[in-house]
Amino acid sequence: MLSCWETEGCLPLLLLLALDINTNSLLYFIKETKVLMINIKKETPNKSKGVREMASIDTVIIHYTGSTNAKGSVSWFENPDAKVSSHYVVDRNGDVYDFESWGTTLWHAGKSEWNGVSGLNRSSIGIELAGTYHSGFTDSQYKSLLELMGTLYKGIGIKYVLGHEQVSPGRKVDPGPSFNWSLLRTHAEDSNVPDLSRVGPYIIQPPNEIMPIVEVAEKTPPGADKGDSSSSIGAIISWILRSLKKTQT
Repeated sequence: MLSCWETEGCLPLLLLLALDINTNSLLYFIKETKVLMINIKKETPNKSKGVREMASIDTVIIHYTGSTNAKGSVSWFENPDAKVSSHYVVDRNGDVYDFESWGTTLWHAGKSEWNGVSGLNRSSIGIELAGTYHSGFTDSQYKSLLELMGTLYKGIGIKYVLGHEQVSPGRKVDPGPSFNWSLLRTHAEDSNVPDLSRVGPYIIQPPNEIMPIVEVAEKTPPGADKGDSSSSIGAIISWILRSLKKTQT
């Protein structure tokens, strides 16, 4: 993890100290400034060759990793046997692992389709939140996610912000029923994103119209937290099984 010195995050604290702010105010300030996410740069071998045109990117796909251990997912994305990756992994404490550039096609969507376009790895940014079907997500994760989304809205012509369950219905269930799509919708509308038309189940233009895409099951669907090839745990299990088969032949 990067220290605040490396991210210039200590500058506001130094100003407070110079002004001799009392201890309670300083502790409150430190707590509140946790919204400033820490970006940790990473690389992955699991990517397509070449650089795609920025104009070809119009979608953000939200996932959960299938585990609350973000470091395990990050390590798996660095493993060439994984054959899976994502542009961002957001840890439970709000830290963000940043894989590759937006122009790099990473492998997070798998077999997917939206609005007549298939193979969405080529046209999307993948964001993985450390969590499972049942775990929910932390306030720190949402704060970092909204900051990420704000950066993406400013840098790319995003039209759709979708869950993996929407682009691969029947095959995937993430980010699951506990994900707060309403929060992302409000943030998107406040951000006045010109081309944005959908955030999860919500149509942005016209506003206030709700259209659920995927009906969430009351009970955990098979493979929700295990055996899901897009999650780090599921992918590791698949890799182990493949390795065992190789040793038996």
